[in-house]
Amino acid sequence: MAACGRLTARRQTGLCGAHDGAWRAVGRPDLAAFRASASPCLADRNGRVVLAGLEENVITEVLYGVQASVAEGRRVLMTNLRGVAGHLRRCGAANVADAVATAAQRTPVRCFLAFTADRVALARSDPETEQEAGVWDLRLWGAAGRLSFTGGAASPRYQDAEATRAITQQWLKAAAKTWAAEALATMTAGPVRAVIGAAGLLSEHLARRSDGGIDPAALSHRDVQDFLARLARLERAGKLPAHRRAHSINMAARFLRDCREMGLTQPGAVLGRLPGDVVIRRAERPRVTRRDDAAGAALPEVVMSQLLSPGNLERLEILAGPTIRAAVEPGAGVGRRTAELCSLRFACLDYDEHTGEDGERRASPVLVHDMPKVLKAGCRLPIHDREAAIILAQQQKVRAAFPQTPAERLVLFPRPLKNPDGTKAIGTSHLQREMRAWVSALPRLDGPGQDAAGRPVPFPRQLIIPYAFRHILSALCSCRDNHHRRASGPAACAVRLPPPRCRLSRNHMKRVSLPTAQANCDTGTTEHGECGQKAYLRPASRRCRHARGHPEGAPRP
Repeated sequence: MAACGRLTARRQTGLCGAHDGAWRAVGRPDLAAFRASASPCLADRNGRVVLAGLEENVITEVLYGVQASVAEGRRVLMTNLRGVAGHLRRCGAANVADAVATAAQRTPVRCFLAFTADRVALARSDPETEQEAGVWDLRLWGAAGRLSFTGGAASPRYQDAEATRAITQQWLKAAAKTWAAEALATMTAGPVRAVIGAAGLLSEHLARRSDGGIDPAALSHRDVQDFLARLARLERAGKLPAHRRAHSINMAARFLRDCREMGLTQPGAVLGRLPGDVVIRRAERPRVTRRDDAAGAALPEVVMSQLLSPGNLERLEILAGPTIRAAVEPGAGVGRRTAELCSLRFACLDYDEHTGEDGERRASPVLVHDMPKVLKAGCRLPIHDREAAIILAQQQKVRAAFPQTPAERLVLFPRPLKNPDGTKAIGTSHLQREMRAWVSALPRLDGPGQDAAGRPVPFPRQLIIPYAFRHILSALCSCRDNHHRRASGPAACAVRLPPPRCRLSRNHMKRVSLPTAQANCDTGTTEHGECGQKAYLRPASRRCRHARGHPEGAPRP
C-alpha cells in the first residue's frame, strides 16, 4: 500500500502484518479502498508526517500550506498535520479545496485545509485574471478584504452600515472595474470601496429606467438630475443620512470625472458612447457646513477624567491586556491617528536637547512616528513625561518578551497571535474592538450635562473611539510640524503646543474655540491654562495673515 513502506507479510492481501490485522479488525472491507485510505502504522509516524499515498499536487499544496503558516506565524502541530493527511486519504480529493467541505466543523484539520486552500488560490491568482471576477480579493493589490461589484450584505460590525448595491449595467461595471484596478495602485481600499458603492447607487437608479440603463448612449444630464433628486428624497424620508448622501454624490462625481480623465469616454473605449453631459456639476455637489467654534467629536474633559482614572484603566488591563492599556494611555495624550499609534516602532521614543531659561541644557522627550496619510516619515512630536514613562515601560516589556529579535524590527505594540518574533503590530480593528468592549463594561460614565433634577446625564458610549483622542488635541492645539491645522476660512487660527520647556498636563489644558483664538491673535494676547503656563498662538495659514492685515513676507508682530 502507498502509505506503508514495510514488507508484505500476507501474500493473499499484500499487506504488512499490522495493516493486515487492521483490515481484518474493521470487517475486511474492499481491499483496494483500504489500501488507498489506510494511515501509516503508529511506529512509522513517530516524529514525522507521512504524505505517501496522496496525489502529487495535493502534497505540493499541503507543503505550501505549511510554508505559508510558518511565514505568517501560525502554529503548526504534527498531530494536526497527521489528521490532515488522514482526511485527504479518506476523502480522495484531487486538491485541498475539495476536501474542506468534508472536514468536520471547528476542528484543526478544517482550519488548516481552509487556510491552505485560500493561500493556494491566492498564489495562483493575479490582478489581471482577478478583474474578470465579480468579487475581488484585494490582497492581490497589497490591501485587505474584498471589493464586490455584485452587491453584498451590510457589515455586522457597524450598525449604521448599509448593504452595497450591485452594478447591473455591463458598461458601468466594466468602467468601475477599470477605474478600481488603476485606483488600487495608489489608493487604500476604503476610498475605493466608497467610490464603487456610489457607482452602485447610480446603477440602482439607472435600473429604474424603462430600458434598465443598458444603453449609455440613451442617457443624458436629466438622468443625473433624477439621481440627485432621488437621493434627496431618500434623505427627507429618513432612509439615507445627510452625510451619506453628500458623500455618495461626491464619490459619484469623482468616479465620472476620473473616468473621463482616464480616457474611458474616448471613441471605442468602455464609455465611448456615454454623452458628455452625464456629469455631476460643481454647483450640484452638496456643501458640508459646520460652526467655527464646534469642538467636533472631541470628548469632554469630564469624560476623559473618568476614562483615564486608575480604576477604569485597571479594568481595561484586565479585559484587554497590558498591551492595549499601554496603547490607550499614550494615545489619549499624543493624539495620533489610530493607525499611526498602532504601528509605532520599538525605538519611537527619543529626546531633544534645549537650553532652559536658566541657561542649563535639558532633554525633553519626543515621539518619532510616521504619518503615511500625508506622506511624512520620522516626525518628531514633543510629548509629556507621563507618556514617555508609559512608552519606556512598554519597551521594556517588549524587549523581555522578544529578546532575540533586533530592536529595529520590533514594534511597540505587538499583536498577541501569529507573531512569534514581535514584528507585527496590533491592528486598528483590534484596538477599536477592545476599546469598545471596555467602554461598554464601565459601570458608569457621566457626561457634562445634567437633567432637571441636577443628576449627571449618561454620556453616549458609542462616541468613544480611539480617533476621538485625536479630535481633543485637534480642538486644542497644532503640532510643531503644523499638521494639526484646522483652518476653516480666512479667519481660522490654531493653538500651538507649548515648547518642550512648558509642560501642560492633560487635565490642565483649556479649551480655546476658534473665534477666541482669532481674537487673541488679533490682539496679540495668549490664553492661559489653569496651571498658569502659556499656550502660544499662531496663524494657521497665510490666508489668516492676510485677514489680520499682515501681507505675506512681512514680519509678525
